[in-house]
Amino acid sequence: MMRRLIVGAAVAGGVLVMAPLTKAFVCDIPTAGCSNGMFNQGKCECECIEPFCPDDTGDCRLPSNSCGGNPWAQCTRGANCPWWPDALKAESCTTGPSVPARTWDIFNTERACCNTNYPYSDVCGALTKVKSEPPTKYRRSVHQTMTTSRSCH
Repeated sequence: MMRRLIVGAAVAGGVLVMAPLTKAFVCDIPTAGCSNGMFNQGKCECECIEPFCPDDTGDCRLPSNSCGGNPWAQCTRGANCPWWPDALKAESCTTGPSVPARTWDIFNTERACCNTNYPYSDVCGALTKVKSEPPTKYRRSVHQTMTTSRSCH
Protein backbone atom coordinates (compact mmCIF):
# COMPACT_ATOMS: atom_id res chain seq x y z
CA MET A 1 0.00 0.00 0.00
CA MET A 2 1.11 3.56 -0.66
CA ARG A 3 1.28 5.95 2.29
CA ARG A 4 0.31 9.61 2.21
CA LEU A 5 0.45 12.22 4.93
CA ILE A 6 -3.00 13.66 5.52
CA VAL A 7 -3.77 16.60 7.82
CA GLY A 8 -6.73 16.05 10.14
CA ALA A 9 -8.19 13.14 12.01
CA ALA A 10 -9.85 10.03 10.66
CA VAL A 11 -10.07 6.30 11.07
CA ALA A 12 -8.48 4.05 8.44
CA GLY A 13 -9.50 0.42 8.66
CA GLY A 14 -10.42 0.96 12.30
CA VAL A 15 -7.00 2.40 13.17
CA LEU A 16 -6.18 6.07 13.65
CA VAL A 17 -2.51 6.88 13.29
CA MET A 18 -1.50 10.35 14.47
CA ALA A 19 1.83 12.06 13.88
CA PRO A 20 2.77 13.43 17.33
CA LEU A 21 3.65 17.08 16.67
CA THR A 22 1.88 17.82 13.40
CA LYS A 23 -1.61 16.54 14.26
CA ALA A 24 -1.50 14.70 10.94
CA PHE A 25 -2.09 11.04 10.32
CA VAL A 26 -0.76 8.52 7.84
CA CYS A 27 -3.49 6.98 5.76
CA ASP A 28 -3.00 3.71 3.86
CA ILE A 29 -4.38 4.21 0.36
CA PRO A 30 -5.66 0.91 -1.06
CA THR A 31 -3.26 -0.21 -3.79
CA ALA A 32 -6.15 -1.49 -5.90
CA GLY A 33 -8.29 1.56 -5.16
CA CYS A 34 -11.91 1.14 -4.12
CA SER A 35 -14.32 -1.23 -5.85
CA ASN A 36 -17.41 0.63 -7.09
CA GLY A 37 -16.20 3.97 -5.77
CA MET A 38 -13.13 6.11 -5.14
CA PHE A 39 -10.81 6.75 -2.21
CA ASN A 40 -11.25 10.11 -0.48
CA GLN A 41 -7.85 11.05 0.91
CA GLY A 42 -9.30 13.81 3.09
CA LYS A 43 -11.64 11.40 4.86
CA CYS A 44 -9.29 8.41 4.54
CA GLU A 45 -12.10 6.16 3.31
CA CYS A 46 -13.77 4.79 0.20
CA GLU A 47 -16.76 6.76 -1.08
CA CYS A 48 -19.19 4.44 -2.82
CA ILE A 49 -21.34 4.72 -5.93
CA GLU A 50 -24.98 3.99 -5.09
CA PRO A 51 -26.28 1.32 -4.41
CA PHE A 52 -22.96 0.14 -2.91
CA CYS A 53 -21.91 0.83 0.68
CA PRO A 54 -18.63 0.18 2.52
CA ASP A 55 -18.28 -3.37 3.83
CA ASP A 56 -16.37 -4.40 6.98
CA THR A 57 -13.04 -3.85 5.18
CA GLY A 58 -14.03 -0.35 4.00
CA ASP A 59 -14.35 -1.36 0.34
CA CYS A 60 -17.53 -0.61 -1.65
CA ARG A 61 -18.81 -4.16 -2.18
CA LEU A 62 -22.02 -4.19 -0.15
CA PRO A 63 -25.05 -3.49 -2.40
CA SER A 64 -27.45 -2.28 0.28
CA ASN A 65 -28.42 1.19 -1.03
CA SER A 66 -28.63 2.52 2.53
CA CYS A 67 -25.42 4.43 3.19
CA GLY A 68 -26.52 8.04 3.00
CA GLY A 69 -26.97 8.86 -0.68
CA ASN A 70 -24.61 10.44 -3.20
CA PRO A 71 -21.35 11.43 -1.47
CA TRP A 72 -20.55 13.90 -4.29
CA ALA A 73 -23.88 15.77 -4.38
CA GLN A 74 -22.19 18.99 -3.18
CA CYS A 75 -18.86 18.59 -5.00
CA THR A 76 -17.25 21.22 -7.23
CA ARG A 77 -16.40 20.17 -10.81
CA GLY A 78 -12.66 20.03 -11.37
CA ALA A 79 -11.93 20.25 -7.64
CA ASN A 80 -13.40 17.30 -5.72
CA CYS A 81 -15.91 15.55 -7.99
CA PRO A 82 -15.14 12.10 -9.39
CA TRP A 83 -13.85 11.62 -12.95
CA TRP A 84 -14.83 8.85 -15.39
CA PRO A 85 -14.39 8.09 -19.13
CA ASP A 86 -16.73 10.20 -21.27
CA ALA A 87 -18.91 7.88 -23.37
CA LEU A 88 -19.81 10.73 -25.76
CA LYS A 89 -16.30 11.95 -26.62
CA ALA A 90 -13.38 9.78 -27.72
CA GLU A 91 -10.32 9.65 -25.43
CA SER A 92 -11.84 11.97 -22.88
CA CYS A 93 -12.74 11.98 -19.20
CA THR A 94 -15.47 14.05 -17.60
CA THR A 95 -16.43 15.03 -14.08
CA GLY A 96 -19.47 15.93 -12.08
CA PRO A 97 -21.59 15.21 -9.01
CA SER A 98 -23.67 12.43 -10.62
CA VAL A 99 -21.87 9.30 -11.81
CA PRO A 100 -23.69 7.82 -14.85
CA ALA A 101 -25.54 4.52 -14.50
CA ARG A 102 -23.39 1.40 -14.99
CA THR A 103 -20.16 3.38 -14.43
CA TRP A 104 -18.19 1.65 -11.68
CA ASP A 105 -14.63 2.86 -12.26
CA ILE A 106 -14.18 6.45 -11.13
CA PHE A 107 -11.08 8.48 -10.34
CA ASN A 108 -10.03 11.36 -8.07
CA THR A 109 -8.42 13.37 -10.88
CA GLU A 110 -8.62 13.80 -14.64
CA ARG A 111 -4.97 12.75 -14.90
CA ALA A 112 -5.69 9.44 -13.11
CA CYS A 113 -8.71 8.81 -15.36
CA CYS A 114 -6.75 9.59 -18.55
CA ASN A 115 -3.64 7.62 -17.52
CA THR A 116 -5.72 4.55 -16.64
CA ASN A 117 -8.11 4.55 -19.60
CA TYR A 118 -6.05 6.21 -22.36
CA PRO A 119 -2.38 5.78 -21.34
CA TYR A 120 -0.94 6.74 -24.74
CA SER A 121 -3.36 9.53 -25.56
CA ASP A 122 -2.18 13.01 -26.52
CA VAL A 123 -5.81 14.15 -26.44
CA CYS A 124 -7.17 13.14 -23.03
CA GLY A 125 -6.59 15.93 -20.53
CA ALA A 126 -4.79 18.08 -23.13
CA LEU A 127 -6.84 21.18 -22.32
CA THR A 128 -5.98 21.03 -18.63
CA LYS A 129 -2.30 20.16 -18.97
CA VAL A 130 0.11 22.91 -18.01
CA LYS A 131 1.60 24.34 -21.17
CA SER A 132 5.17 25.56 -21.28
CA GLU A 133 7.68 26.57 -23.91
CA PRO A 134 9.89 23.77 -25.20
CA PRO A 135 13.39 23.72 -23.74
CA THR A 136 16.16 25.53 -25.62
CA LYS A 137 19.83 24.82 -25.82
CA TYR A 138 20.75 28.27 -24.53
CA ARG A 139 19.27 30.42 -21.77
CA ARG A 140 17.31 33.43 -22.97
CA SER A 141 18.74 36.74 -21.85
CA VAL A 142 16.59 39.38 -20.18
CA HIS A 143 16.87 41.51 -23.35
CA GLN A 144 15.56 38.65 -25.56
CA THR A 145 12.67 38.00 -23.21
CA MET A 146 11.66 41.67 -23.13
CA THR A 147 11.90 42.17 -26.92
CA THR A 148 9.94 39.00 -27.78
CA SER A 149 7.16 39.77 -25.32
CA ARG A 150 6.47 43.26 -26.68
CA SER A 151 3.61 43.63 -29.10
CA CYS A 152 4.00 45.30 -32.49
CA HIS A 153 2.34 48.68 -33.05
